[in-house]
Amino acid sequence: HIFSGFLMNEKPLFPYLCLVVSGGHTLLLLVENDHHIKKLGSTIDDAAGEAFDKVAKMLGLGYPGGPKIQEYAMRGNPKSIKFPVAQLKTKFDFSFSGLKTSVLRYIQKEFGDISHVPEEEKPNIAASFQEAVAKALSMNIKRALEKYDVNSISLVGGVAANQAIRNSISELAKRYSKIFIVPDLEYCGDNAAMIAYRGQILFENGIISDLSANAYPSLPKEMFV
Repeated sequence: HIFSGFLMNEKPLFPYLCLVVSGGHTLLLLVENDHHIKKLGSTIDDAAGEAFDKVAKMLGLGYPGGPKIQEYAMRGNPKSIKFPVAQLKTKFDFSFSGLKTSVLRYIQKEFGDISHVPEEEKPNIAASFQEAVAKALSMNIKRALEKYDVNSISLVGGVAANQAIRNSISELAKRYSKIFIVPDLEYCGDNAAMIAYRGQILFENGIISDLSANAYPSLPKEMFV
């Protein structure tokens, strides 16, 4: 995912900030070149995509939660409910557990139980939750832009398909005069094209594995500098 922006006609320019948002990861990275990646921050609890799924479940919207939340949010007012954005001591890390709990507490307070949320209330809850996630992501990118000199911002991963998050980070990139790269929707989820591209770059740089190499779906710590 980190390099999926290179599948587009306009590509990230090194060094760039990469925000990886998916069901399993929320990572803010400084990508210095093809081989040097510095992890600035990550989620300390739920990933952003996981929070979308859990809130969608609370609202009875089904799975996967991201598209459902976005669909309902389009009909809601993102300013109608003020859900919290976590303020952490580690300024580039993320936390979505408190936001998820805040949505649950709001539902319990207003409607008694998650099974009793009126259909007409769901768009406002979805929109306000989505707004809080977009703020949390943009806030840390803004902090990183103020500390690191980069040429581009790249938003990748399954949650990068969310239009509100795309818009929020795009506006931030414009404010700081940075190139903003986000993959087309078909390349936001897991896909063979990004794997093939990464394999090509490694091959061209003489990094070749033998046929006994295995796949490692988790991010190894030695990947980061």
